[in-house]
Amino acid sequence: MEKLKPGRKPLPEDQKKVLVSAYVTKEQKSLIINHYGNLSNAVVQEILHKLQANGHSNSIRNGQ
Repeated sequence: MEKLKPGRKPLPEDQKKVLVSAYVTKEQKSLIINHYGNLSNAVVQEILHKLQANGHSNSIRNGQ
């Protein structure tokens, strides 16, 4: 019998995170960090929150 490696169990596909990037100037980056803490928080609070409030989902299956 094969011994399982210790560690975290794999996440389901719909809960995995992916890297998203944006091209911004240093000044824009500073504004985002000062207001939201990081770009991820800005995207979640400003973009995803509005999309989900309008009945859209952040899921690829429903969003396209």
